[in-house]
Amino acid sequence: MSTNNCIVLLLICSFLTPLAGEVPDGGPQGEYALLLEAYLANDAGARKLELELEQAALDLEYYAADQGLSLTLSSGETVLGFSPGGTSVSSEPGLTVSSPKWRDTSLSFAAPVRGNSGDGINGYGFSAEARTGIVGGKGAAYQASLLERERRFLQAGRNARARRLAAEGEFCEAIKGLLAARNTVLEAQGEVLVARYDLESKRAGGYASASVILRSAELKLRSRERALAEAERTLEGDLKRFAESCGLGDAEIPADIPEEALLRVSSFDPARYTELEAAVSVHNINNLARKSENYPFALDARAGYSWYNDNAAGTAPGTLSGSRISAGAGLAAGGVSLGVGVSLPLQRPEPELTLSLEWKPSGFKLFKISRRLGEIEAAREREDILAAERKFRDLGAEYERKFTDLEWQLLTYEEEAELFRLNSEEQKTWLDRGIIREIDYIDARTEYLSAMNRLLQAKIDRRLYNIEVEKLFVNDGAE
Repeated sequence: MSTNNCIVLLLICSFLTPLAGEVPDGGPQGEYALLLEAYLANDAGARKLELELEQAALDLEYYAADQGLSLTLSSGETVLGFSPGGTSVSSEPGLTVSSPKWRDTSLSFAAPVRGNSGDGINGYGFSAEARTGIVGGKGAAYQASLLERERRFLQAGRNARARRLAAEGEFCEAIKGLLAARNTVLEAQGEVLVARYDLESKRAGGYASASVILRSAELKLRSRERALAEAERTLEGDLKRFAESCGLGDAEIPADIPEEALLRVSSFDPARYTELEAAVSVHNINNLARKSENYPFALDARAGYSWYNDNAAGTAPGTLSGSRISAGAGLAAGGVSLGVGVSLPLQRPEPELTLSLEWKPSGFKLFKISRRLGEIEAAREREDILAAERKFRDLGAEYERKFTDLEWQLLTYEEEAELFRLNSEEQKTWLDRGIIREIDYIDARTEYLSAMNRLLQAKIDRRLYNIEVEKLFVNDGAE
């Protein structure tokens, strides 16, 4: 065996180990998995989305706390008065319990107190009032706002998981590029072998060193060797950039690329299709918002009780003292607002009635226009739902074709790799027996390495396909 051919043979065989290496079942985590985790850990986009997820969670928590049962303590407005007769003070501390999500229901208490430096406390009392919405869109408005924030939180989590899938897709594309670069090297090595064998054949044929034919063969070999060097340099640069993207000093093409079972679109719930789920969610949230804005009428009510005892000097007994109950209601519909209230002292039957009326002439017309706009918006959203359903049906057929092609591709490449492996082993046996030339064996080995390279590319294509399918459907981390 010539020195040149020995060098080329060693160069080609150096690719055999990473191509043919296998990870034992049940063994430690393979090279592919370790590189993938390093790549994902080095992804800046994922870290940004994690911050967005935390932000959405805090926004949801803030809204739930702000709109839930709320307790407010107040000192009221304290007034200090200074006069020659002494100092007077009045205050009205209070307590309010409210819950906006229950139709803006609230219960408030107050305890007014008054006194001066001469007489001490000479006036005090107690009052309580309850308010609530009986009919109206406030409850729907709260639900719409809550669902909107829950949706943002849910979507932020999905975005973070989708980014992980996208990053893995980029990782797979990088490996696919490395495999293509290595395939270029293998092809260039084959070209070098052919050119070198052609040159040696011409030398053996008796061509003089100054002949045009021999010089042409030498130039062809030199050109092929330069192309090989360029291919190797390109592969080396690609490997360096790949290692940097993984946060590593160096890296090799993983030989243990897993062979995944392909996913089928038909095995997923259509309701989880990303575009359809988003269209349905938007429609449901907007329906609640429209319900709150276009309620035909609103009715609210209030009821209260107060008691006060005034012992101030110079005040007629009972003038400001005693108990009082009050009630009221408000009705709003079509630009008309009507308010009614009644107040009744319990010491004497002298009720007070309060009425208020407000009319906006364009109110009814504006309400009809607003409701019609809401109906049009809802119809458009339903069209989006139907469009998403149609798109899902089309995608099902498209990905079924991809599924069939990838299954055929893997089977073909596996059979091809096995045939080239057997041929390479057989050629080695014949070489050892002196039946064939070494160039024939080296060529067989190159074909085997190229076949193994194509098989690894097919496995990467399967993972890329599965990533595409996974990204078509929402995943809320329940798996």
